[in-house]
Amino acid sequence: MERFLKDKSTDIKMSSLKNMHIFLQEISMEKRTTFIKYIVSTFDEAGKAEWRLKQVLAQNLGNYSTLFEAQTVYSEFIPMFLKFCSDNVS
Repeated sequence: MERFLKDKSTDIKMSSLKNMHIFLQEISMEKRTTFIKYIVSTFDEAGKAEWRLKQVLAQNLGNYSTLFEAQTVYSEFIPMFLKFCSDNVS
């Protein structure tokens, strides 16, 4: 999964993100937390040019929030949610 998320192809990265919540359900919490950086960095790097990636992230934020501890949701995903609220494209 990490290899797919690091891929330069937007389509590969997007396909990985669409199903990442299913993958994350199957791995331990310790390993699960290593994938937060990919979620956050994809959002930060997407900008306006990659609105499809941001759409996939926005659609899965609810799924991610059930997979991580409350503190992680508050520190990582709530700020992302608030940015989506003010994003013209989202």
